[in-house]
Parts: sequence; structure tokens; C-alpha cells
Amino acid sequence: MLQCDLSEPLPFENESFDLIVSSLTLHYIEDWKPTFREFHRVLKAGGSLLFSVHHPFMDFTHFDRPDYFAHEQLREVWHKKESGPVEVTFYRRPIQDIINVTVEQFSIQCMVEPQPVMDNNAREAFEIANWYDKWFERLMTHPHFLVIHARKRS
Repeated sequence: MLQCDLSEPLPFENESFDLIVSSLTLHYIEDWKPTFREFHRVLKAGGSLLFSVHHPFMDFTHFDRPDYFAHEQLREVWHKKESGPVEVTFYRRPIQDIINVTVEQFSIQCMVEPQPVMDNNAREAFEIANWYDKWFERLMTHPHFLVIHARKRS
């Protein structure tokens, strides 16, 4: 297993990969520009970058922030059964910052603000149906995640 710090240069040759997938990691990095330059460097021409982050609207409303356009550090305590309370620190930024830093290095192919799909099989998997109903309704009107597919220009 290889572990890398995304705020540092990546230990790969130029144009080594066809695809980079980054799921819910970038919001832990304050400045995306060096990271995206590295992603651009290691992707082959025409290669894809697929990433997901917290949706800026979700963090803005959940933390009741006064300025949507601020790029700021947030802290939250997650209560995990396995370990107890864990403090998590991450960065919130407006959607225009996400788009603008992406298009400095890539062409955006698609952007998705996922909404749930009513699925009775998934619903039965939850111990409490009220939990599913509550979150289904909330996620239908308040996006929690943002997914972007971008391509390295040839």
C-alpha cells in the first residue's frame, strides 16, 4: 500500500495514469492548486479526474456560516462507536472556487449534485425507517456532496 500527502509532490512519473479518483478527500486540503498541478502532471493526455467533496451549500447551512463566499477552516466532532468522539478539520469554499481551480488545469465534463433514489431494498437495510425517510427528504432538497468529472486537455 502506498500512502501520499496530497499537498506534496506525488511520487509518480509524468503522464503515468489514465484516471485519478479522489473521493471525499480534497476538502481536507487548504490549497488545491498544487494538488491539481500534480494531478495534471501525472495524468496522461485526455486522462480523467473524478472527485467528490462536501457540497459547499451543505457545509454553509450545517455550520450556519455567515458568509457563503468565505474559504474557511471548519471543525466538527464525529461520535464513533469504535473510538468515541473524533475531531475532524476540513475546509469549506464556495462552488465558484471549486470550479475555477479545476478549470485552471482541466476541462469539466460533468458536475453532479447527487440525490437519493427511493429503493425499498436499501430502506429495509436500515434499522429505523424514520431515519431513512428523514434523510431521503433532506437529501432531495439539500445537496450534501458534489461530484466532478474533469479531463486533462490534450
